Amino acid sequence: MSTPFIGDAKFIIQNLEKPKDEGEGNEEIKENAEGEGDNPNPLEDSSSDDEIKIPPKNFTELDRLSFTIRAIENDCQCIPLGSIKLTPLHEVRRNEAFKGLC
Repeated sequence: MSTPFIGDAKFIIQNLEKPKDEGEGNEEIKENAEGEGDNPNPLEDSSSDDEIKIPPKNFTELDRLSFTIRAIENDCQCIPLGSIKLTPLHEVRRNEAFKGLC
């Protein structure tokens, strides 16, 4: 996104939440009640139905600012030369012999 920040943290950039209509919730309950005894695949584990589903959240300017700051910090990370080492097991570790820069 190439537009500047507005300065309002609650400004909604992309609306992902769906407005609830009064009739929609009742239809879902009716559909679930009708299909309770019908399981098309009896071998399927029923625990997948018990998973908690997180509703979509609107994408606000605060989210965009947070992402931008994390991206800048990720791109600008630096460490002094010689402060880390690669072990024979290909692990990155701190170099104990590093005393700091002069």
